[in-house]
Amino acid sequence: MFLFYEHRGTDAAEAPERVEGAEQRWQDLAASLHALLKSDPCLHLEAKQWLMNSISDLDMARYGHPSGHSDLLAQFIPQCRADVEASTSDFALAATQAIVETEPATLGPVLSRHPAFLSRCLRRRPSLLTWFAAFHPDGLQRSGMGAQALARYALAQRGSAWAHLVWAGKHAQAPVAVAQRPHYWCELDGAASAAGLAARDPGFLASPEVEGAVAGGTLLSVDPGFFASALHACLVDDPGGHMGREIHTALRGALGRPDRWRALTRRLLPSLSPEQLLALVRGLRASAAGLQDDAPEDLVFLHPAWPTLDGAVLASALGCSPRKLLAALRESEEVASVQGQAVRRALEAVQEETVEGHAFLRQRLTPDATALARHYLLGLFAARAGLLASRDPLAALRAGGLTVGPLGQATRKRGRIDTQGRSKRRRRRRRGDPESDEDSGGGAAAWELSWPSGESLLVRADTAVDQVLDCAAILLARDVRRCRLRAAGAGES
Repeated sequence: MFLFYEHRGTDAAEAPERVEGAEQRWQDLAASLHALLKSDPCLHLEAKQWLMNSISDLDMARYGHPSGHSDLLAQFIPQCRADVEASTSDFALAATQAIVETEPATLGPVLSRHPAFLSRCLRRRPSLLTWFAAFHPDGLQRSGMGAQALARYALAQRGSAWAHLVWAGKHAQAPVAVAQRPHYWCELDGAASAAGLAARDPGFLASPEVEGAVAGGTLLSVDPGFFASALHACLVDDPGGHMGREIHTALRGALGRPDRWRALTRRLLPSLSPEQLLALVRGLRASAAGLQDDAPEDLVFLHPAWPTLDGAVLASALGCSPRKLLAALRESEEVASVQGQAVRRALEAVQEETVEGHAFLRQRLTPDATALARHYLLGLFAARAGLLASRDPLAALRAGGLTVGPLGQATRKRGRIDTQGRSKRRRRRRRGDPESDEDSGGGAAAWELSWPSGESLLVRADTAVDQVLDCAAILLARDVRRCRLRAAGAGES
Protein backbone atom coordinates (compact mmCIF):
# COMPACT_ATOMS: atom_id res chain seq x y z
CA MET A 1 0.00 0.00 0.00
CA PHE A 2 1.40 3.42 -0.91
CA LEU A 3 0.09 6.26 1.29
CA PHE A 4 0.94 9.80 0.28
CA TYR A 5 -0.44 13.31 0.14
CA GLU A 6 -1.57 13.80 -3.44
CA HIS A 7 0.11 16.79 -5.06
CA ARG A 8 -1.57 17.16 -8.45
CA GLY A 9 -1.39 20.94 -8.64
CA THR A 10 -5.16 21.25 -9.08
CA ASP A 11 -6.27 24.79 -9.76
CA ALA A 12 -9.53 26.23 -8.48
CA ALA A 13 -10.62 27.07 -12.03
CA GLU A 14 -10.30 23.40 -13.07
CA ALA A 15 -12.49 21.96 -10.28
CA PRO A 16 -14.41 24.80 -8.61
CA GLU A 17 -17.15 22.50 -7.32
CA ARG A 18 -14.54 20.44 -5.46
CA VAL A 19 -12.58 23.21 -3.80
CA GLU A 20 -15.31 25.76 -3.17
CA GLY A 21 -15.67 26.29 0.56
CA ALA A 22 -12.75 23.98 1.45
CA GLU A 23 -11.00 26.61 3.56
CA GLN A 24 -14.24 27.52 5.32
CA ARG A 25 -14.92 23.88 6.27
CA TRP A 26 -11.50 23.55 7.91
CA GLN A 27 -11.97 26.86 9.71
CA ASP A 28 -15.35 25.64 10.98
CA LEU A 29 -13.71 22.49 12.34
CA ALA A 30 -11.01 24.50 14.14
CA ALA A 31 -13.62 26.92 15.55
CA SER A 32 -15.87 24.11 16.78
CA LEU A 33 -12.93 22.39 18.50
CA HIS A 34 -12.01 25.69 20.15
CA ALA A 35 -15.60 26.04 21.38
CA LEU A 36 -15.56 22.46 22.68
CA LEU A 37 -12.41 23.07 24.72
CA LYS A 38 -13.77 26.32 26.15
CA SER A 39 -17.29 25.01 26.84
CA ASP A 40 -16.15 23.22 29.99
CA PRO A 41 -13.68 25.00 32.32
CA CYS A 42 -12.39 21.66 33.56
CA LEU A 43 -11.81 20.44 30.01
CA HIS A 44 -10.04 23.69 29.12
CA LEU A 45 -7.73 23.33 32.12
CA GLU A 46 -7.10 19.70 31.17
CA ALA A 47 -6.24 20.68 27.59
CA LYS A 48 -3.87 23.33 28.93
CA GLN A 49 -2.29 20.61 31.07
CA TRP A 50 -1.81 18.51 27.89
CA LEU A 51 0.18 21.39 26.43
CA MET A 52 2.31 21.70 29.55
CA ASN A 53 2.93 17.94 29.57
CA SER A 54 4.01 18.12 25.93
CA ILE A 55 6.46 20.89 26.80
CA SER A 56 7.80 18.88 29.73
CA ASP A 57 8.32 15.82 27.53
CA LEU A 58 10.69 17.71 25.22
CA ASP A 59 14.16 16.18 25.10
CA MET A 60 16.18 19.32 25.76
CA ALA A 61 19.45 17.41 25.34
CA ARG A 62 18.77 17.45 21.58
CA TYR A 63 19.19 21.22 21.41
CA GLY A 64 22.41 22.43 19.84
CA HIS A 65 23.90 24.54 22.65
CA PRO A 66 22.82 25.02 26.28
CA SER A 67 22.78 28.80 25.83
CA GLY A 68 19.92 28.34 23.38
CA HIS A 69 17.45 27.49 26.13
CA SER A 70 19.08 28.60 29.39
CA ASP A 71 16.70 31.55 29.66
CA LEU A 72 13.48 29.80 28.66
CA LEU A 73 12.41 29.53 32.31
CA ALA A 74 14.75 32.12 33.82
CA GLN A 75 13.10 34.87 31.78
CA PHE A 76 10.27 34.86 34.32
CA ILE A 77 12.61 35.57 37.27
CA PRO A 78 12.61 39.35 37.98
CA GLN A 79 15.87 41.16 37.34
CA CYS A 80 14.80 44.71 38.16
CA ARG A 81 12.05 46.66 39.87
CA ALA A 82 10.06 46.93 36.62
CA ASP A 83 10.03 43.13 36.29
CA VAL A 84 8.69 42.80 39.83
CA GLU A 85 5.90 45.29 39.19
CA ALA A 86 4.97 43.68 35.86
CA SER A 87 4.94 40.12 37.20
CA THR A 88 1.48 38.52 37.28
CA SER A 89 2.38 35.08 38.64
CA ASP A 90 4.10 33.31 41.51
CA PHE A 91 6.64 31.64 39.25
CA ALA A 92 9.67 33.18 40.98
CA LEU A 93 8.55 31.93 44.39
CA ALA A 94 7.70 28.48 43.01
CA ALA A 95 11.08 28.27 41.26
CA THR A 96 12.97 29.30 44.41
CA GLN A 97 11.03 26.73 46.43
CA ALA A 98 11.78 23.99 43.89
CA ILE A 99 15.51 24.73 43.80
CA VAL A 100 15.79 24.96 47.59
CA GLU A 101 14.06 21.60 47.99
CA THR A 102 15.73 19.66 45.17
CA GLU A 103 19.12 21.38 44.73
CA PRO A 104 19.97 23.21 47.99
CA ALA A 105 23.67 23.25 47.06
CA THR A 106 22.78 25.70 44.27
CA LEU A 107 21.67 28.46 46.65
CA GLY A 108 23.86 27.41 49.58
CA PRO A 109 26.90 29.42 48.34
CA VAL A 110 24.75 32.55 48.03
CA LEU A 111 23.64 32.20 51.65
CA SER A 112 27.18 31.52 52.85
CA ARG A 113 28.52 34.75 51.31
CA HIS A 114 26.06 36.92 53.25
CA PRO A 115 26.52 36.34 57.01
CA ALA A 116 24.29 39.30 57.93
CA PHE A 117 21.38 37.74 56.03
CA LEU A 118 22.15 34.39 57.66
CA SER A 119 22.17 36.03 61.11
CA ARG A 120 18.70 37.53 60.48
CA CYS A 121 17.42 34.12 59.41
CA LEU A 122 18.72 32.48 62.59
CA ARG A 123 17.08 35.14 64.76
CA ARG A 124 13.76 34.88 62.93
CA ARG A 125 13.72 31.06 62.98
CA PRO A 126 15.58 29.77 66.11
CA SER A 127 14.79 26.17 65.14
CA LEU A 128 17.49 26.47 62.47
CA LEU A 129 20.10 26.44 65.23
CA THR A 130 19.56 22.69 65.65
CA TRP A 131 21.71 22.35 62.51
CA PHE A 132 24.72 23.10 64.75
CA ALA A 133 23.79 20.39 67.27
CA ALA A 134 23.98 17.20 65.17
CA PHE A 135 26.97 15.65 66.96
CA HIS A 136 27.66 11.92 66.65
CA PRO A 137 29.20 9.72 69.40
CA ASP A 138 31.69 8.25 66.91
CA GLY A 139 33.36 11.62 66.35
CA LEU A 140 33.21 14.70 64.18
CA GLN A 141 33.62 12.79 60.91
CA ARG A 142 30.13 11.36 61.34
CA SER A 143 28.59 14.52 62.75
CA GLY A 144 26.49 16.95 60.77
CA MET A 145 28.00 19.75 58.72
CA GLY A 146 26.85 22.43 61.17
CA ALA A 147 28.18 20.56 64.19
CA GLN A 148 31.55 20.07 62.49
CA ALA A 149 31.75 23.77 61.65
CA LEU A 150 30.92 24.78 65.24
CA ALA A 151 33.48 22.38 66.75
CA ARG A 152 36.28 23.32 64.36
CA TYR A 153 35.68 27.04 64.81
CA ALA A 154 35.65 26.64 68.61
CA LEU A 155 38.96 24.77 68.52
CA ALA A 156 40.56 27.18 66.06
CA GLN A 157 39.42 30.24 68.03
CA ARG A 158 39.42 28.68 71.49
CA GLY A 159 40.99 31.75 73.06
CA SER A 160 37.89 33.87 72.39
CA ALA A 161 35.15 31.42 71.42
CA TRP A 162 35.46 28.64 74.03
CA ALA A 163 33.96 30.75 76.78
CA HIS A 164 30.71 31.12 74.80
CA LEU A 165 30.12 27.37 74.54
CA VAL A 166 27.21 25.96 76.55
CA TRP A 167 27.69 22.45 77.95
CA ALA A 168 24.76 20.24 78.88
CA GLY A 169 26.84 17.84 81.02
CA LYS A 170 27.87 18.10 84.66
CA HIS A 171 30.77 20.37 83.84
CA ALA A 172 32.40 22.11 80.90
CA GLN A 173 34.99 20.30 78.85
CA ALA A 174 38.47 21.59 78.05
CA PRO A 175 39.75 21.75 74.48
CA VAL A 176 42.35 19.09 75.17
CA ALA A 177 39.67 16.75 76.55
CA VAL A 178 37.41 16.88 73.48
CA ALA A 179 40.46 16.60 71.22
CA GLN A 180 41.42 13.32 72.91
CA ARG A 181 37.82 12.04 73.37
CA PRO A 182 35.66 13.36 70.48
CA HIS A 183 32.49 11.79 71.93
CA TYR A 184 32.55 14.55 74.57
CA TRP A 185 31.18 16.86 71.87
CA CYS A 186 27.81 15.17 72.37
CA GLU A 187 27.61 16.94 75.76
CA LEU A 188 27.69 20.33 74.01
CA ASP A 189 24.43 22.24 73.58
CA GLY A 190 25.08 23.10 69.94
CA ALA A 191 22.01 25.28 69.42
CA ALA A 192 22.64 27.47 72.46
CA SER A 193 26.36 27.65 71.71
CA ALA A 194 25.76 28.73 68.09
CA ALA A 195 23.22 31.33 69.21
CA GLY A 196 25.72 32.79 71.70
CA LEU A 197 28.55 32.88 69.18
CA ALA A 198 26.34 34.46 66.49
CA ALA A 199 25.29 37.19 68.93
CA ARG A 200 28.66 37.89 70.60
CA ASP A 201 31.32 36.85 68.08
CA PRO A 202 30.99 38.73 64.76
CA GLY A 203 33.51 36.46 63.08
CA PHE A 204 31.61 33.22 63.70
CA LEU A 205 29.11 33.25 60.81
CA ALA A 206 31.70 34.78 58.45
CA SER A 207 34.38 32.20 59.32
CA PRO A 208 35.66 29.76 56.67
CA GLU A 209 34.37 26.85 58.76
CA VAL A 210 30.76 28.07 58.80
CA GLU A 211 30.88 29.45 55.26
CA GLY A 212 32.02 26.12 53.83
CA ALA A 213 29.37 24.19 55.77
CA VAL A 214 26.55 26.54 54.73
CA ALA A 215 27.67 26.40 51.08
CA GLY A 216 26.92 22.67 51.04
CA GLY A 217 23.20 23.47 51.28
CA THR A 218 22.31 21.22 54.21
CA LEU A 219 21.19 24.21 56.30
CA LEU A 220 18.55 25.07 53.68
CA SER A 221 17.19 21.53 53.94
CA VAL A 222 16.35 22.10 57.63
CA ASP A 223 13.46 24.40 56.68
CA PRO A 224 13.12 24.71 52.86
CA GLY A 225 9.88 26.68 53.01
CA PHE A 226 11.33 29.36 55.25
CA PHE A 227 14.49 29.81 53.19
CA ALA A 228 12.53 29.85 49.93
CA SER A 229 10.35 32.68 51.25
CA ALA A 230 13.33 34.58 52.65
CA LEU A 231 15.40 34.30 49.47
CA HIS A 232 12.41 35.20 47.29
CA ALA A 233 11.71 38.25 49.46
CA CYS A 234 15.32 39.35 49.04
CA LEU A 235 15.04 38.85 45.28
CA VAL A 236 11.80 40.84 45.04
CA ASP A 237 12.68 43.61 47.50
CA ASP A 238 16.04 44.38 45.91
CA PRO A 239 16.33 42.59 42.53
CA GLY A 240 19.17 44.84 41.42
CA GLY A 241 21.13 44.52 44.66
CA HIS A 242 24.23 42.41 45.16
CA MET A 243 22.47 39.46 46.81
CA GLY A 244 19.46 39.75 44.49
CA ARG A 245 21.72 39.42 41.46
CA GLU A 246 23.48 36.42 42.99
CA ILE A 247 20.13 34.70 43.64
CA HIS A 248 19.02 35.40 40.08
CA THR A 249 22.27 34.01 38.65
CA ALA A 250 22.00 30.85 40.76
CA LEU A 251 18.36 30.29 39.78
CA ARG A 252 19.13 30.92 36.11
CA GLY A 253 21.85 28.29 36.13
CA ALA A 254 19.65 25.71 37.86
CA LEU A 255 16.63 26.34 35.60
CA GLY A 256 18.74 26.08 32.44
CA ARG A 257 20.04 22.55 32.99
CA PRO A 258 18.76 20.24 30.21
CA ASP A 259 18.79 17.17 32.48
CA ARG A 260 16.42 18.90 34.91
CA TRP A 261 13.98 20.20 32.29
CA ARG A 262 11.27 17.56 32.74
CA ALA A 263 11.22 17.62 36.54
CA LEU A 264 11.27 21.41 36.78
CA THR A 265 8.66 22.08 34.09
CA ARG A 266 6.27 19.48 35.51
CA ARG A 267 6.38 21.40 38.77
CA LEU A 268 6.70 25.01 37.64
CA LEU A 269 4.62 25.44 34.47
CA PRO A 270 1.28 25.50 36.34
CA SER A 271 2.47 28.64 38.15
CA LEU A 272 2.89 30.57 34.88
CA SER A 273 0.27 33.05 33.76
CA PRO A 274 -1.32 32.50 30.29
CA GLU A 275 0.82 35.29 28.87
CA GLN A 276 3.98 33.75 30.30
CA LEU A 277 3.08 30.28 29.01
CA LEU A 278 2.57 31.69 25.51
CA ALA A 279 5.92 33.48 25.79
CA LEU A 280 7.51 30.14 26.71
CA VAL A 281 5.95 28.48 23.64
CA ARG A 282 7.34 31.25 21.45
CA GLY A 283 10.73 30.91 23.12
CA LEU A 284 10.74 27.19 22.37
CA ARG A 285 9.99 27.99 18.74
CA ALA A 286 12.91 30.44 18.59
CA SER A 287 15.36 27.95 20.13
CA ALA A 288 14.14 24.88 18.21
CA ALA A 289 16.68 25.30 15.40
CA GLY A 290 19.08 22.98 17.21
CA LEU A 291 16.70 20.02 17.22
CA GLN A 292 17.51 17.00 15.10
CA ASP A 293 15.36 16.41 12.02
CA ASP A 294 14.03 13.11 13.33
CA ALA A 295 12.93 14.46 16.71
CA PRO A 296 9.22 13.62 17.15
CA GLU A 297 8.87 16.39 19.71
CA ASP A 298 9.76 18.98 17.03
CA LEU A 299 6.04 19.30 16.44
CA VAL A 300 2.89 21.32 16.90
CA PHE A 301 3.92 24.28 19.00
CA LEU A 302 7.61 24.81 18.19
CA HIS A 303 7.67 26.10 14.61
CA PRO A 304 4.25 27.68 14.01
CA ALA A 305 3.89 31.14 15.52
CA TRP A 306 0.58 30.63 17.29
CA PRO A 307 -0.88 34.10 17.92
CA THR A 308 -2.75 33.07 21.09
CA LEU A 309 -2.36 30.49 23.80
CA ASP A 310 -5.64 28.87 22.75
CA GLY A 311 -4.12 28.13 19.34
CA ALA A 312 -1.14 26.39 20.94
CA VAL A 313 -3.45 24.48 23.33
CA LEU A 314 -5.58 23.19 20.44
CA ALA A 315 -2.51 22.32 18.37
CA SER A 316 -1.03 20.38 21.27
CA ALA A 317 -4.31 18.53 21.78
CA LEU A 318 -4.51 17.64 18.07
CA GLY A 319 -0.90 16.59 17.64
CA CYS A 320 0.22 15.27 21.04
CA SER A 321 -3.00 14.20 22.80
CA PRO A 322 -5.46 13.22 20.04
CA ARG A 323 -6.79 10.20 21.90
CA LYS A 324 -7.60 12.32 24.93
CA LEU A 325 -9.32 14.88 22.74
CA LEU A 326 -11.38 12.16 21.06
CA ALA A 327 -12.36 10.83 24.48
CA ALA A 328 -13.49 14.33 25.48
CA LEU A 329 -15.50 14.53 22.23
CA ARG A 330 -17.21 11.21 22.96
CA GLU A 331 -18.11 12.33 26.48
CA SER A 332 -19.51 15.57 25.07
CA GLU A 333 -21.63 13.66 22.57
CA GLU A 334 -22.95 11.35 25.30
CA VAL A 335 -24.42 14.32 27.17
CA ALA A 336 -25.70 15.76 23.85
CA SER A 337 -23.83 19.05 24.20
CA VAL A 338 -24.17 21.66 21.49
CA GLN A 339 -20.39 21.96 21.14
CA GLY A 340 -19.92 18.21 20.68
CA GLN A 341 -22.60 18.05 18.00
CA ALA A 342 -21.01 21.01 16.20
CA VAL A 343 -17.62 19.24 16.16
CA ARG A 344 -19.21 16.07 14.80
CA ARG A 345 -20.94 17.99 11.97
CA ALA A 346 -17.68 19.78 11.13
CA LEU A 347 -15.80 16.46 11.10
CA GLU A 348 -18.34 14.91 8.74
CA ALA A 349 -18.03 17.88 6.38
CA VAL A 350 -14.23 17.64 6.39
CA GLN A 351 -14.25 13.86 5.93
CA GLU A 352 -16.11 14.38 2.66
CA GLU A 353 -13.32 16.64 1.43
CA THR A 354 -11.80 15.59 -1.90
CA VAL A 355 -8.12 15.02 -2.56
CA GLU A 356 -8.15 17.95 -4.98
CA GLY A 357 -9.59 20.16 -2.26
CA HIS A 358 -6.75 19.22 0.07
CA ALA A 359 -4.10 19.88 -2.57
CA PHE A 360 -5.63 23.23 -3.51
CA LEU A 361 -5.90 24.35 0.10
CA ARG A 362 -2.25 23.45 0.78
CA GLN A 363 -1.21 25.55 -2.19
CA ARG A 364 -3.21 28.44 -0.76
CA LEU A 365 -1.61 28.06 2.67
CA THR A 366 2.03 27.69 1.57
CA PRO A 367 4.29 29.30 2.69
CA ASP A 368 2.18 30.13 5.78
CA ALA A 369 3.68 27.55 8.15
CA THR A 370 1.15 28.21 10.92
CA ALA A 371 -1.90 27.67 8.72
CA LEU A 372 -0.30 24.67 7.00
CA ALA A 373 0.50 23.00 10.33
CA ARG A 374 -3.06 23.61 11.55
CA HIS A 375 -4.45 22.06 8.34
CA TYR A 376 -2.23 18.97 8.65
CA LEU A 377 -3.07 18.51 12.34
CA LEU A 378 -6.80 18.85 11.73
CA GLY A 379 -6.51 16.33 8.89
CA LEU A 380 -4.76 13.78 11.09
CA PHE A 381 -7.35 14.30 13.81
CA ALA A 382 -10.18 13.82 11.30
CA ALA A 383 -8.57 10.56 10.22
CA ARG A 384 -8.39 9.36 13.82
CA ALA A 385 -12.02 10.27 14.39
CA GLY A 386 -12.98 8.37 11.24
CA LEU A 387 -11.38 5.21 12.61
CA LEU A 388 -13.97 5.12 15.38
CA ALA A 389 -16.92 5.33 13.01
CA SER A 390 -15.69 3.23 10.09
CA ARG A 391 -14.49 -0.32 9.64
CA ASP A 392 -12.57 0.69 6.54
CA PRO A 393 -9.25 2.15 7.73
CA LEU A 394 -8.31 3.30 4.24
CA ALA A 395 -11.46 5.38 4.03
CA ALA A 396 -10.59 6.88 7.39
CA LEU A 397 -7.11 7.72 6.15
CA ARG A 398 -8.58 9.48 3.14
CA ALA A 399 -10.44 11.69 5.60
CA GLY A 400 -7.09 13.18 6.53
CA GLY A 401 -6.14 13.90 2.93
CA LEU A 402 -4.25 10.62 2.42
CA THR A 403 -4.72 8.54 -0.73
CA VAL A 404 -3.89 4.91 -1.40
CA GLY A 405 -2.01 3.24 -4.24
CA PRO A 406 0.01 0.02 -4.85
CA LEU A 407 3.56 -0.28 -3.56
CA GLY A 408 4.33 -3.99 -4.06
CA GLN A 409 6.23 -6.41 -1.84
CA ALA A 410 8.88 -4.80 0.34
CA THR A 411 10.01 -7.71 2.48
CA ARG A 412 12.91 -8.84 0.28
CA LYS A 413 14.59 -5.52 1.00
CA ARG A 414 14.13 -5.88 4.77
CA GLY A 415 15.54 -9.02 6.30
CA ARG A 416 13.66 -8.60 9.55
CA ILE A 417 10.25 -8.78 7.92
CA ASP A 418 11.34 -11.59 5.59
CA THR A 419 12.61 -13.62 8.54
CA GLN A 420 9.31 -13.23 10.33
CA GLY A 421 7.51 -14.31 7.16
CA ARG A 422 9.58 -17.52 6.89
CA SER A 423 8.88 -18.32 10.52
CA LYS A 424 5.15 -18.02 9.91
CA ARG A 425 5.36 -20.31 6.86
CA ARG A 426 7.29 -22.98 8.83
CA ARG A 427 4.66 -23.01 11.59
CA ARG A 428 1.83 -23.29 9.07
CA ARG A 429 3.53 -26.14 7.22
CA ARG A 430 3.97 -28.05 10.49
CA ARG A 431 0.26 -27.57 11.26
CA GLY A 432 -0.70 -28.52 7.71
CA ASP A 433 -2.37 -25.15 7.01
CA PRO A 434 -2.52 -23.96 3.40
CA GLU A 435 -0.22 -21.10 2.46
CA SER A 436 -1.78 -17.68 2.24
CA ASP A 437 -1.32 -15.19 -0.57
CA GLU A 438 0.99 -13.28 1.72
CA ASP A 439 3.22 -16.33 2.18
CA SER A 440 3.35 -17.20 -1.48
CA GLY A 441 4.25 -13.63 -2.37
CA GLY A 442 7.31 -13.65 -0.19
CA GLY A 443 6.11 -11.82 2.95
CA ALA A 444 4.02 -8.94 4.18
CA ALA A 445 3.69 -5.70 2.26
CA ALA A 446 4.56 -2.33 3.76
CA TRP A 447 3.10 1.14 3.98
CA GLU A 448 5.29 3.99 2.86
CA LEU A 449 4.32 7.41 4.17
CA SER A 450 5.50 10.28 2.03
CA TRP A 451 5.06 14.03 2.35
CA PRO A 452 5.48 16.90 -0.14
CA SER A 453 8.87 17.72 1.35
CA GLY A 454 10.21 14.38 0.08
CA GLU A 455 10.50 12.77 3.54
CA SER A 456 9.24 9.19 3.75
CA LEU A 457 8.92 6.41 6.29
CA LEU A 458 8.44 2.67 5.70
CA VAL A 459 6.25 0.77 8.18
CA ARG A 460 4.87 -2.76 8.20
CA ALA A 461 1.48 -3.29 6.61
CA ASP A 462 0.17 -4.99 9.76
CA THR A 463 0.90 -1.89 11.82
CA ALA A 464 -2.23 -0.42 13.42
CA VAL A 465 -3.59 2.49 11.42
CA ASP A 466 -3.59 4.65 14.56
CA GLN A 467 0.15 4.03 14.90
CA VAL A 468 0.61 4.87 11.22
CA LEU A 469 -0.93 8.25 11.96
CA ASP A 470 1.58 8.70 14.79
CA CYS A 471 4.37 8.09 12.26
CA ALA A 472 2.72 10.63 9.96
CA ALA A 473 2.87 13.18 12.78
CA ILE A 474 6.65 12.71 13.00
CA LEU A 475 6.97 13.40 9.29
CA LEU A 476 4.70 16.39 9.72
CA ALA A 477 7.35 18.01 11.92
CA ARG A 478 9.91 17.90 9.11
CA ASP A 479 7.47 19.21 6.52
CA VAL A 480 6.37 22.14 8.68
CA ARG A 481 10.05 22.98 9.32
CA ARG A 482 10.77 23.17 5.62
CA CYS A 483 7.65 25.23 5.04
CA ARG A 484 8.81 27.68 7.69
CA LEU A 485 12.25 27.90 6.12
CA ARG A 486 10.68 28.60 2.72
CA ALA A 487 8.55 31.29 4.32
CA ALA A 488 11.61 32.87 5.91
CA GLY A 489 13.39 32.77 2.57
CA ALA A 490 10.45 34.57 0.97
CA GLY A 491 10.78 37.41 3.47
CA GLU A 492 7.89 36.40 5.76
CA SER A 493 8.60 36.87 9.44
